[in-house]
Amino acid sequence: MSYKQIVFKRESLYEKIWSVPMARLAKEFGISDVALAKICKKLRVPRPPRGYWAKLEFNKKVHHPALPDVLPGGPKEFVHYCDDTRENEAKAKTEIQDSISLKSVAIVPSSFDNPHQLVKKTKVILERAKPSENGILYPQGRACLEVYVSPACLDRALRIMDVVVKSFEAEGFSVNIEGGTKTSSYAHINGEKVYFSLEEKYRRYDHTLTQEEKAKKKTHPFWDYKKYDYHPTGNLSLKIEVSGAYGSRKNWSDAKTGRLEEKVGEFIGGAVLVAHTLKIERQKREDDKRRWEEERKQREENEKKLAEERARLQQLEEQAALWAKSEQLRAFVHAVEKAVTGKDFSEEQKQRISAWIAWARKQADRMDPIKRSFPD
Repeated sequence: MSYKQIVFKRESLYEKIWSVPMARLAKEFGISDVALAKICKKLRVPRPPRGYWAKLEFNKKVHHPALPDVLPGGPKEFVHYCDDTRENEAKAKTEIQDSISLKSVAIVPSSFDNPHQLVKKTKVILERAKPSENGILYPQGRACLEVYVSPACLDRALRIMDVVVKSFEAEGFSVNIEGGTKTSSYAHINGEKVYFSLEEKYRRYDHTLTQEEKAKKKTHPFWDYKKYDYHPTGNLSLKIEVSGAYGSRKNWSDAKTGRLEEKVGEFIGGAVLVAHTLKIERQKREDDKRRWEEERKQREENEKKLAEERARLQQLEEQAALWAKSEQLRAFVHAVEKAVTGKDFSEEQKQRISAWIAWARKQADRMDPIKRSFPD
């Protein structure tokens, strides 16, 4: 895997953070001190202030705060993921290069010897194609190996591509082509598609008008004449055409260090390494997505708990307010009852006052949440 995970628990992190300096503790965990500080903040773990360890060394008085309580719905632990892709990449590169044995199959012959079916198909398509403005042959949307060269370099390019395809298959990888508006060729390496092409470089020069063109331009001022001339260089390159695997080598060309024919083995090994890196990157994306989803669910759960707690608190406050109001009403009713006691009222007035007092007490009881919850 391209990552490792560290589970930080509040209590144990609190003990460590006050027993080991931040920089040293972060190094032990294999993370930065900034990342460790952020984790402490998430878990509400207090950190030693600046100068704490120096004061401790000279036996000066220091403040050591207690671990605060977790907020309602707050996290008690945090999972941190460390990307160790770079750490593993050098090791993987050595292992991959050691596992590829291409010396016997990566030799480009001077002539065709039973070419691969995909190479035969590509040869037929490109031999029928006409060079474009830059002098390069293109398959015009027909599915074949991705080869873009001039007619003069076609034979050489196909011989190199033949060895590339056969080398991939000798290592147990399949080679396929995709058609459409642009043809593509790829090797299926350990579950990853590694697209590749063989191209010839060309140079562009400003076009110099011929005498005939100069005369035509003079009589036709708005004539759209050719602006550039192109010249294929005969310099071939094998390229890996993928997004991702950043930092991996993806281009092998004719150079002073040697002709492309001598670099086919390096290209195959490079393609395998790219596939390995692509798989690591894909797995990391999937793991990140899964982790983000888990974190999202945890956030939603925490928010739900906080919302429930707020709702309970609000209900408590409302019930307390109703209880206080009901007690106020009872006190008022009692005061009225005391005020009318012993007064000389008619029988009709006494009945009205008695009925009102009963009604008022009933309203107070109806309002009282305690009476509603625990009736007599």
